[in-house]
Amino acid sequence: MSKRGTIEVDRFSLATEYAGVYAGGDAVLGPATAVEAIAHGRRAAEAIERYLNPGRVMHFPWNAARSLVTAFDPAAAASAMTRRETPKLIPIKRIACFDEVELAMSGVEARVEAGRCLRCDFGKTIVSRDEE
Repeated sequence: MSKRGTIEVDRFSLATEYAGVYAGGDAVLGPATAVEAIAHGRRAAEAIERYLNPGRVMHFPWNAARSLVTAFDPAAAASAMTRRETPKLIPIKRIACFDEVELAMSGVEARVEAGRCLRCDFGKTIVSRDEE
């Protein structure tokens, strides 16, 4: 146990002082983010696999090299679209309920927004929801 009341582990494998016992997330870090806890789970899974299969070469699917296919022409004309406003609950409804104020974009809106992300530093007009 550390001074902070968390479990002490090897910083790379997350192994505890007991053989075959691993710890991660809040038990090691104290209050932290879900992303950090998930990362610890992944690191511990790799370490446990290596512990259970010593000497064996391991290939974890999340570490596999992946190609990223993008089509971007920096010489192309800048997009005229600016960032879309996220739809919001109208004010009169906000005071009467505890619903989320910022609503989700439709699938079409999200695809249009994602399509302009590589040129988001350009643009002059907002595309209204009616123009779809």
